[in-house]
Amino acid sequence: MAGSLGESIQAFLDKHYTQDRQWKYCLKRRAERPLAELIERREEAKPEDYKEVKQATDERIVKQAREAE
Repeated sequence: MAGSLGESIQAFLDKHYTQDRQWKYCLKRRAERPLAELIERREEAKPEDYKEVKQATDERIVKQAREAE
């Protein structure tokens, strides 16, 4: 049972511990990074690493919706 808990935690981290969260949250200390540390590390952050981009439109679904109308 303990092994499955470790696997569940690892699966959770793989899914939710994104690069953005890694920058703001220290997994070792299990706490948010202090403001002073964030300011020191600000040069590491690149906007392209953190921006969210809309996925491409699936034309197949759009065509199917038009046909349904």
